[in-house]
Amino acid sequence: METNRIIAALERQNYGLTQYRKADYYGLTQNQFLYYKQILFSRGLFHDEGLGNLNVTPFDLMVVTELGYKFLQFIRAEN
Repeated sequence: METNRIIAALERQNYGLTQYRKADYYGLTQNQFLYYKQILFSRGLFHDEGLGNLNVTPFDLMVVTELGYKFLQFIRAEN
């Protein structure tokens, strides 16, 4: 029962983040959005968490890498 509650809570949290995974949230086309994600991925700033998961397309579940976080901190410190 506890496991079911944890899974339900994680699904609710994930659902709340879905708006940020859509191109229209950023005012971009799907192709532009995919291009930018691929660029960030190729530079080591994003990681594809969906690789190997069922029912997840490539570049769908992207997360910021440690390098990405350090780069953001560097940029913020410069300003």
